[in-house]
Amino acid sequence: QLLFSEGLPAARMRRYAALMTPEAPRALSQAHLPGPVLSAFLTRIPTLVIGAAQDRLVRRSCTLRTAFYHAARHETLDPSGHFPMLDVSAEALGRRLIDWLDAERL
Repeated sequence: QLLFSEGLPAARMRRYAALMTPEAPRALSQAHLPGPVLSAFLTRIPTLVIGAAQDRLVRRSCTLRTAFYHAARHETLDPSGHFPMLDVSAEALGRRLIDWLDAERL
């Protein structure tokens, strides 16, 4: 329940939870002890940051700060939890990504 929005049916949550495995130690260490990150703005890499309105692990202030650092567009996906690609808003997320890619001509 920590990873998904309140709108996701419990049966789907259980199904996804059963498929999950522990995170790789290297991925965890990179997430918690990141090295220097060059701003996408400086490298002119188009960037979109999407936060999830019901994410209980990553706060909105963190996604806003990330977008600011990269001079990126920021959007909030609602309703969605930490795993928007598996949540009730998966299709909306896909549409937003495709629209952004089209707008950026990528």
